[in-house]
Amino acid sequence: TTNPAGSNHWLMRDYLARASLHMTRDGAVLRSAEGNRLDLHRFSFKLEDNPSLPAEYVAQVKAENVGLFYRRNVLGEWVLAEGAVYPWDEARHIVEDLPPITRWLATALDYGTTNPFHAGTLGVGSDGLLYLTREWRWDSRREHHQLSDVEYSHRLREWLGTVPIPTTTLTGVAPEYTIVDPSAASFRVQLYRDGITAKLGNNAVLDGIRSVSSLLALGALRVHASCVELAREMAGYSWDDKASERGEDAPLKVDDHGPDMLRYAVHTTRSAWRPLLPAGLTLAA
Repeated sequence: TTNPAGSNHWLMRDYLARASLHMTRDGAVLRSAEGNRLDLHRFSFKLEDNPSLPAEYVAQVKAENVGLFYRRNVLGEWVLAEGAVYPWDEARHIVEDLPPITRWLATALDYGTTNPFHAGTLGVGSDGLLYLTREWRWDSRREHHQLSDVEYSHRLREWLGTVPIPTTTLTGVAPEYTIVDPSAASFRVQLYRDGITAKLGNNAVLDGIRSVSSLLALGALRVHASCVELAREMAGYSWDDKASERGEDAPLKVDDHGPDMLRYAVHTTRSAWRPLLPAGLTLAA
């Protein structure tokens, strides 16, 4: 048994598509052309066809999977990754007012020298939802000036001292984790020299995208209106059509600094925030 991937995946292309018999999830029986078929029978199912899964679990998986992930994980379809990566809706996901933050989980960052450096603060609100409360970004091309690791460290720490604490007049936060882009080894060393022990971000891209996508689908992840650069990039974050043609699932590496930062923040702290979600919003394993 296997979960579906893209329609150009080697397993589909070289084997499943050439099965001599295919029973579809609707019960239809299809037979391959004589000259191309393998001595292989293929059976497709929907998630709810599994009698061992409780109805509540099936409903939860349906609720948290949208777009590509719904078609693959619920309907059992082998489909290309195309179009928008996330079910991003500014009317639903952008908020002007933040609740009290009961747990400051992470400062996460996507590191860049010629590319933008993008950091953000993630916390759990008193309502149990996740909030990306503020962002800080340095675009060396726009600013016509590159910063060194020493300067980035100083400015990051300086910025954290200015982050507002919602529902108070206070500023300055110290999240539990500082999560660094896994490629930023030198910057992690600099942070350590400056008294901050940073954690490498979990860079399992598809798993991270699914974590963020599920939270957005459930309405459990919100972004403050001040995070204009993140909002702009989330709206245009798309799958790479050329990668899909090669049988790979990968987002375009264009204007992805904010989405990468958010993915590091959310997916790396998954074990911390999962138990805190409101009743009825528990993510399936």
